[in-house]
Amino acid sequence: MMNIQSFGKSIAGALLMAAALHIGAAAAAQPQGEALDPPGEKIRITYLVFSGRPNPTVTVAPGRVYEVVTKELAGARGTGTALKNGDEPSVLSYNGILLEQISADGRISRHVVKGSRLRIESESDSRAVITSSNAARGLEAALLSIGQSYGALDPGLLAFIAKSARP
Repeated sequence: MMNIQSFGKSIAGALLMAAALHIGAAAAAQPQGEALDPPGEKIRITYLVFSGRPNPTVTVAPGRVYEVVTKELAGARGTGTALKNGDEPSVLSYNGILLEQISADGRISRHVVKGSRLRIESESDSRAVITSSNAARGLEAALLSIGQSYGALDPGLLAFIAKSARP
């Protein structure tokens, strides 16, 4: 029979073990941040799905995948109908995919794609240009595929995104 003292020690040990596992798992699952990325040209892709915890992020260095993303982004930027300037309403759900194109000198150009809409953010002021096109849908599909292949998006998260309302 277990006495109170040994019972208390076993609970304390279990709590310490659970805390250690939680901290280790959180550190291992932490998305790539700017401090972890090597300097140089790259594209950081952030899947805007969570509120209150880090969103899945993939960083793509120059190479085959990088070229696909830049080609799809150029197609989405070069086509489409301009919509009324302004911010899209934020919802507690899927809010799109943030693309941060980082140049070798550290300049960052930001775009957010969700469904047929591409928001192009300006470095010089706070205004954003929003366009709508089928090319933006293609860009979003390519980015979701990249997220899955890099292990940032699991099938459950992809199903959640697919069910979310997209323009």
